[in-house]
Amino acid sequence: MHAGPELPLKDRRRMRAWVAGFLPSRAPAFLAVLALSVLAAGLGLVQPLLTRALIDDALPSGQLAPVVRICGLIFALSAFSSGLSYVTRLFYVRVSGGLLFDLREALFAHLMSLSPRWFAHAREGDIFSRLDGDISEVQRFVFDGALAFVTALITLVGATIGMASLNAPLTALCFLGLPLQIILLARFRPRIEHQARLLRARAADLSAFFFETLPTVRHIQACSAEPVESARLKRLNGAYLDELIRQEKLNFFAGAAPSLVMSAMTALIFVFGAAAVLGQAMTIGAMVAFSSYLGRASGPLQSLLGLWVGAKRTTASLDRLGDLLHVQPEVREAQHPRSLPPAPRGKIVARDLGLCHGARRIFSGLSFTLGPGERVAVTGPSGAGKSSLCDLLMRFYDPDEGGLTLDGVAMTELALDDLRQAVVMVSQDIALLPGSLFENVAYGLHGLPRAAAERALAAAGLGDFVASLPQGMDTPVGGRGRALSGGQRQRLAIARALATNPRVLILDEVTTGLESELSDRIFDTIDLLFPTTTLLIVSHDPRVVQRCSRVIALEAEEARP
Repeated sequence: MHAGPELPLKDRRRMRAWVAGFLPSRAPAFLAVLALSVLAAGLGLVQPLLTRALIDDALPSGQLAPVVRICGLIFALSAFSSGLSYVTRLFYVRVSGGLLFDLREALFAHLMSLSPRWFAHAREGDIFSRLDGDISEVQRFVFDGALAFVTALITLVGATIGMASLNAPLTALCFLGLPLQIILLARFRPRIEHQARLLRARAADLSAFFFETLPTVRHIQACSAEPVESARLKRLNGAYLDELIRQEKLNFFAGAAPSLVMSAMTALIFVFGAAAVLGQAMTIGAMVAFSSYLGRASGPLQSLLGLWVGAKRTTASLDRLGDLLHVQPEVREAQHPRSLPPAPRGKIVARDLGLCHGARRIFSGLSFTLGPGERVAVTGPSGAGKSSLCDLLMRFYDPDEGGLTLDGVAMTELALDDLRQAVVMVSQDIALLPGSLFENVAYGLHGLPRAAAERALAAAGLGDFVASLPQGMDTPVGGRGRALSGGQRQRLAIARALATNPRVLILDEVTTGLESELSDRIFDTIDLLFPTTTLLIVSHDPRVVQRCSRVIALEAEEARP
């Protein structure tokens, strides 16, 4: 995946609606945080009035008591504000983090509905970048932006009212530079959005690099290609740094230009304010209070203008999330799923199957029947569609032509969970999760007894190995199962399949690399424990094929014109 083009407006609206759908459930907590923030903003507007009273009333009175009383109020107000900030921060982290996790979990669930065929062409690092950085960018703007907007607006309005009550002409002068600030920001907005999109793409390139290289470190070392990968990382870092510098330049000028306008207006305000004090049109206390309100107003004003710029950065991330959410699953759940009958168990009928990958036709007119408990081998040259046939039986995607039934029920009418509990595949490309041996055997099998997992491990030829481990089945397998040998990973995957007790068991080249004796022992165990389980074996090993009652031979087809 790449940075992607800018989404059409209708798609962007759908993305905003998607994000907004997560807000109602968190509205009460958000309103609580908002109320606390508004209270904190209101308390901040009281302090300039106390300062004015201290200078204009308490000090000229010549008595210490009023001074002590007002100073005590200022300290009490500050202490209460600190406690309020602490409580607000805790509420904020809980609500903001909850929204982030909701967005990420929803996007993850969508990704889990996509087919392996889509993932085969996607970059893991780029997906991670969107799940992490882009989701966080959207969450920060949605929650922080709304919070900052309301509190900044209230503070700005309150400070403006306070300034107007002290000196209306000076207050009007404060806002003369606002139109110029808005014009300057409007000029920067499109460039900031474009640059944010480029920077996110370069960050995704870096994530993809690490996801691609770290799992293949043995191959890199074996090829003495460490300098090659280091040079590639250096180029990616350089590209990211170039875009980062460009973004920093844009952010600097987008912030500096309005700030210079504000500084110029502030200088003019102090000049006119000093003239008012010298002309006795304002007291010194009123001028100090006005200056304090001005400081409180300038911050929220800059925040509101900054939100305008931040919206463009968020739009770039929203577009990148839209690229993922707009990918439609190839396989959808049946609206009214049917249940599998108790018998027969494991009968598969394929009628005139046709499948294409892009312009290439994998197979067409493929028909066969697998009887319950039958042992069938699938053979053919590379590219003939052996693994694709296994994927169809698992319903990772649906055939372009024809159909499949399991025990008389169309696979498209079965709930995916029911289908994948009934049809289990063990492939040559073993995928193990970081966890223990037991957790990998019981993965997806809720409530699997430890005794059942132990029997499955023993049946797969791992009984003696597990017994020799100090932690037994609780021994971690390491990241991607690297603590195990290749043969042990294969046998662990077979153990999970045995623990599932499926109607149909698909073995896709799983005996490759295993000793003949161990391979025979595994098949003998399957025949003994699961005589009624239909077994479909993809293999080039003549000894394995000979164990099967018949063979489905696939032939490679030519590409379509």
